[in-house]
Amino acid sequence: MLIIGCDLHTRYQQIAMLDKETGEVVEHRLEHESGETRAFYASLPCGAVVGIEATTRPTGSNEC
Repeated sequence: MLIIGCDLHTRYQQIAMLDKETGEVVEHRLEHESGETRAFYASLPCGAVVGIEATTRPTGSNEC
């Protein structure tokens, strides 16, 4: 089973992935524009668990 943590940025995602069967941990920077991110997620096996960073606007930020 793969467990993946994802840190979202505007142009890329930084992911850390744990393979629970082998104990292997890998990190990748996935670029959005190149299609690398889409290809990565499309290649995951069924049952992979993906946790995506949840954020809010920083306090005191201006409205657009």
